[in-house]
Amino acid sequence: MPEFRSNRVFYGNLESLRGLAAVSVVLVHCLGCFASPAQPTPLQASLIGNFFDLFNGRNAVVLFFVLSGFVLAESVKDQAPSLRMLISFLVRRAFRILPLAYLGLGVGIAYLVFAPPHWATPPPEVLKFGAGWFTAGFGPTFWEDIRQNFLFISNHIVVVYWTLYIEIVGSILFVPWLIAAGYFNRTFRWLLMIPLAMIGYFTYGDDGRWSIFGFTVLPAIAKFFFCFHLGILINQLRARQSKMPSVPSLRTQALEGVMTVVGILLVCYAHSRIAGALHAPMTAWLGIYYSSDALGVILEALGAALATYGCTGRHSPVHNLLLGNRPLIYLGKLSFGIYAIHTLILKPVFVLAGTYFSEEMSQNALFGPMLAYAIVIPLTIVFSHILYYSVEVPGIRLGRRVANWVNTYRSPSQLGSRNLVGVENGK
Repeated sequence: MPEFRSNRVFYGNLESLRGLAAVSVVLVHCLGCFASPAQPTPLQASLIGNFFDLFNGRNAVVLFFVLSGFVLAESVKDQAPSLRMLISFLVRRAFRILPLAYLGLGVGIAYLVFAPPHWATPPPEVLKFGAGWFTAGFGPTFWEDIRQNFLFISNHIVVVYWTLYIEIVGSILFVPWLIAAGYFNRTFRWLLMIPLAMIGYFTYGDDGRWSIFGFTVLPAIAKFFFCFHLGILINQLRARQSKMPSVPSLRTQALEGVMTVVGILLVCYAHSRIAGALHAPMTAWLGIYYSSDALGVILEALGAALATYGCTGRHSPVHNLLLGNRPLIYLGKLSFGIYAIHTLILKPVFVLAGTYFSEEMSQNALFGPMLAYAIVIPLTIVFSHILYYSVEVPGIRLGRRVANWVNTYRSPSQLGSRNLVGVENGK
């Protein structure tokens, strides 16, 4: 077997999109983790309202999942399906995700166990400034809790790691799903989006746990798996068109630019402007269970697909100018680190604000978020840069080496058979 070499094409524009999405999550969490008792001024209320109209955090996560489906399909492009291919793919994904994720969990555990009690379990006068989803990440942790966090079926230690559960389970299902879908024609694969999206729609409100063959499964994978499939479809569509030798016309480039803009706007505003506006018509016309949040996920995934397709076109000067510049591409390289560690930095900043600036926070609704922006964003980027070279890159390289070993490994029986053939042929 030849050494593993990925046929993946590097798309700088997608890397930039991923970086911008990661930063938007940090912005959302720095603002949304505070629940100041202060009454916002009309200007502050307008700024907060418009910000959450644009971002809700989940829309960036949906974009991540669609991009994952696209990039993962790119990474196994033109490889013959086999058990070795499946194992090497999973090895590379494990070494890509787990080193940094487990380091983050280790830091989170150290904070909860070794930090002063006032910081690990803040008193009520500090917690009153926090939103419930964020303050749930404080408090004592136990061995069973730690075990569940390391399996990503609980996110008490790092509150955003529920998405890593979806990434990991989605990766485990990815290659078998890709192989199974390959037996059907393109029309069927696109039609398959309908039941997958419906599964995501009707399971969106389920926040419990499922038990399947004795294993604990979070329904979150059912809510978002259709995003991976949509990313695969966009990759296959783009792969077909990339084989065309002709340079895209100005009309095609303009169309791809429009698709990118429309897709990004749909990702941003589907949850606030579109899904809510469709509530009454859908309820009246269809007469079925309706959830604006669940519909928002589907619309956000559609927007992510449009943006992904538009950004992967060739010879587009507009895309290259806006998204193909080095700072944004480098931000995309740091995106996983930004996402993985920002809440770990946000925790002590929140306690700092609630402990030493309680009076200011009680009088100004944006004091806490502004303090968080000033401290969390630069520190997150600096630490993500350090972790990228000290943890992520070594993990990626080690994963490739193990994958190469899997691809070139020969069992003793195989070696014996090969030697026997050599002897029989006089070699």
